[in-house]
Amino acid sequence: DSSISYPVMQKKGDSEYYLHRDFDGNYSFYGTPFLDARCTPDSDNCIIYGHNINGRKMFGALHAYDSEEYYRKHPKINFRAGEERRNYQIVSVIHADTASSVYSFTDVGNWEEYREYAADILSQSLYHTEMGDTVQEEIHKSTEKEFFRKYQFLTLSTCRSWIGRDARLLVVAARER
Repeated sequence: DSSISYPVMQKKGDSEYYLHRDFDGNYSFYGTPFLDARCTPDSDNCIIYGHNINGRKMFGALHAYDSEEYYRKHPKINFRAGEERRNYQIVSVIHADTASSVYSFTDVGNWEEYREYAADILSQSLYHTEMGDTVQEEIHKSTEKEFFRKYQFLTLSTCRSWIGRDARLLVVAARER
């Protein structure tokens, strides 16, 4: 229920190929949303970058999530990976910068690291979300085996250029695998 409905591209080995290219690879100031080169559609955290275009175009529409009221009306993100339609629920909305630890979380090899990243995402949230509270509870009550890789995260990232060159808005969602 937003204006965000774009293909998500990826070029292995070139993390910024689609930063200023359209779907066909031609130059475009607007670029095309793209999946971090370190990720696959099955990563623990799929990070997707998109430009913040004035008028809430492209990922500029994500800034509506600064309002908890908007989140309450729009708590879900639908993402299609190939033919699979995936439904995510928002767990966190974060004001960060390019050095945020969230950008380090793509795939992890152990429970402790997975738990730490999930807890870090939740601790930075501007407000509580229903799914965030669920994940938080499971972090504390579940065994290692029960929680490790139970959720796949999806992070949508765009700039907050009026704050500073490195300022970012992250909308993080999760789905149970």
